[in-house]
Amino acid sequence: MSYVVKVAPNGRVVIPLDVRRKLGLENGGELQLEVTDEELCLRTRLQGLKKARRMTNDMLKGSIWEKRSAVDWLIEERRREVEQESRSRGDHALK
Repeated sequence: MSYVVKVAPNGRVVIPLDVRRKLGLENGGELQLEVTDEELCLRTRLQGLKKARRMTNDMLKGSIWEKRSAVDWLIEERRREVEQESRSRGDHALK
């Protein structure tokens, strides 16, 4: 679907009602605006979140994170830090 819309001198753009309804913006709302060298892109927050997830998933493919939870890794890393801190204090009672 493609539309031609006018930009008012103050920068306002009217998004057609059927598009606003489709995106759940019929009563107003916020959009993310992204400008690249050649394009202007408007997306809802949900669309932005989905894009970020896709990008993250693409970056993580083939890495250890594809098979392992980052939360598990962080917990394990913190346990190692606590163990090192307790060794440096001479406290071997913490486990």
